[in-house]
This record gives sequence, structure tokens and C-alpha cells, in this order.
Amino acid sequence: LLVNYCVRGGGRPMLVDLDVAKGSLLVPGSIGAVPVSAPLRDIGDNGAGPEMSPLAYYYGSRDPTAFPSALESLVADLATRLEARAASNP
Repeated sequence: LLVNYCVRGGGRPMLVDLDVAKGSLLVPGSIGAVPVSAPLRDIGDNGAGPEMSPLAYYYGSRDPTAFPSALESLVADLATRLEARAASNP
């Protein structure tokens, strides 16, 4: 995983899950992001550090085409909040 290479190199990546069907990071039907401060051992291990909590939104469907405008709005809000976090915690 590229996230592990980044962490081992001293970086602090943000792992973002936009796949509402699978729910790799969160439950199916949701999107979110989590800062990673330690190498991941498996897909269920989010490696989140105690300094920042995950940011998650529940979309409500496993089908991304069910409510496209709602999903677009959630993704836009997630991006805005992640940019704000990055600006406040470089």
C-alpha cells in the first residue's frame, strides 16, 4: 500500500474511502477519511493516530447512482473539511 510507504518515510497521509459499495474504511453506504500515523497491517486497520479522529459521512445507499447529487454534496463537504484540517495542521 502506498500509504505505508508514506508513513515509513515520515509522512502523515490521509486515507480517503469514497467507495460506498464496499465500505473498506467504514461501513457500506458511507464515505470518510482518516489520518494515518502508523503502517497499516490490513485493510481493516485504519492506523488512525489519537491526534485526529476520522471524518465520516453516511450516504445511505450502497449504490452511488441512487442519489448522485447527495453523494456529490457529501464528497465536496468532505474535501472542504479535509482542506481545512490540512491548513490548520500542516
